[in-house]
Amino acid sequence: MNKSQTGALFLIDLDNFKPLNDALGHPKGDECLQRTARILKEIFRETDIVARLGGDEFIVYAPTMQAMNVIQVKAESFLQRILIDYPVPGKNDVVRVSASIGIALCSEDYASYEHLYSIADSALYEAKQQGRNTYVIQQCELREQNSWEKQKKEKNESLRKMQENKEKNEKNKDFS
Repeated sequence: MNKSQTGALFLIDLDNFKPLNDALGHPKGDECLQRTARILKEIFRETDIVARLGGDEFIVYAPTMQAMNVIQVKAESFLQRILIDYPVPGKNDVVRVSASIGIALCSEDYASYEHLYSIADSALYEAKQQGRNTYVIQQCELREQNSWEKQKKEKNESLRKMQENKEKNEKNKDFS
């Protein structure tokens, strides 16, 4: 990930994947994961990075994607296409698989992948809290890369002010 690049990070978690595996077995779960990957590849651009993080979690990094309406269309399209009911044999029941999506949208430089991931993870948690089968977008803010940089900036600012005060005092001495 290029530090000066803008883009969106989609963190996707399948809803009810464990009940699907428990009720219908791992082959059906594997089929669901393959279907999810196929849908993601169809919805996103070839230049976007699509990966499975593990279990039922996927991630998509869409560099240069900044338009809110495009991001919303991608998320809504995925939610519509992933929603499926799997009938449970021998029972009058289904397992409904949907997804929750947390999206970090950065329109400025961002500090790191970890920062971007943290924002998307927070948005995902919020989507799960809203009842699942939804998405939440959180904007990144330009932040200091780490506390060391912030301390260095503050120290430089302090030194600059000290120098200004010293120059003022010297000017005042000249006029005395």
